[in-house]
Amino acid sequence: MDFKIHGEKNTIGRGFDVDINLDFDTAVSSGVNAIIAYDKRNNKFFIYQSNSKNNIYFNDQLLLTSIEIKDYDIIEIGTTKMIFRSLCNSEFAWESEE
Repeated sequence: MDFKIHGEKNTIGRGFDVDINLDFDTAVSSGVNAIIAYDKRNNKFFIYQSNSKNNIYFNDQLLLTSIEIKDYDIIEIGTTKMIFRSLCNSEFAWESEE
């Protein structure tokens, strides 16, 4: 299964009000659990935890603060593991002047 993210902020959780809906995983609490933000000025992605009761793991480490996400990083919420893949990198950005 894949999830597409868009510019700015992308919410992750379970329910109708999130961008990335993990409704198949009952171990994920309802509402927003984490946010992935795209920094278009620096062409980077970041993840941070919202106010949820779930622990979020980033590359097997407990996520307690905002951290940059790079290709092949692993995000775990509930029993769901997701591998991050970015189309934007040092060679391409959606805001490219070319």
